[in-house]
Amino acid sequence: MVASASLASTAEATKVGAVAKRHVPVGATGVPADMVKCWPYEVDQAPVLKIGQVVDELEAEFPALTVSKVRYLEDAQLISPYRKGGPQGHRRYSRAHVERLRYILTRQRDDLCHLQAIGQTLSELDQGKADENPAVGPQLVTNNGELVVNLPNDQLLSVSQLAKRLGVSIAQIEQVVEARITAPDAKGRFDARTAQVVRLALEASKRGIPLRNLRSVSMAADREAELIGNTARLHTRGAGQDSCALGLELAQLVSALHTTLLEKAVLSDC
Repeated sequence: MVASASLASTAEATKVGAVAKRHVPVGATGVPADMVKCWPYEVDQAPVLKIGQVVDELEAEFPALTVSKVRYLEDAQLISPYRKGGPQGHRRYSRAHVERLRYILTRQRDDLCHLQAIGQTLSELDQGKADENPAVGPQLVTNNGELVVNLPNDQLLSVSQLAKRLGVSIAQIEQVVEARITAPDAKGRFDARTAQVVRLALEASKRGIPLRNLRSVSMAADREAELIGNTARLHTRGAGQDSCALGLELAQLVSALHTTLLEKAVLSDC
């Protein structure tokens, strides 16, 4: 009788163990054998966190983070949680997933980086092809008492670097971008001219012109740039001249003309 009970107990244990192994095959480190590891590899990969716990942990840094946002980033293939029990099983996240999310959200917030660019960087990091050492930030200088951006052509500013050097908040820079006055590049970086546009737009806003009203200035510049570009290409075609050099020369002339006309119009109302 005892032997029968023992055999039954052993059989049941074997059955339970087989089911557990089939659904969650765990290795010596607590990482399921069928789980795809991701960058950062030096962080614990064991999937022990529920999606709500992940949101709770990151909420202090990213108050707008929700469960829906995490799932959206999953749909965008930027993060792939482990599915406990199969493809339709419950999501489980590791500490590495948390740090990966922190990286994604930080790049979005601080660098205004598009998800496509973030995804490309993550893919390179997953393959060990990218180095995340931060670049040395370029500096701002003053010109006749006015703060200007003085960057070499090969140096760019992240939104956090630009905010620090202009003495403004990241939110203020985001407002300029949201007003569609200017925009960073595909990787969320600002070159010298774009950074200068941000500075001037914020200064105009500080003096009473709403940012949304400055959108018309940006649109006018785009129209003038198209005119100048077409003119420069037409007059340098077949002549072996640099159309960009002529374009910049024309831009300076048009800019001076615009300034003179604008000042004349303002003075006429005084």
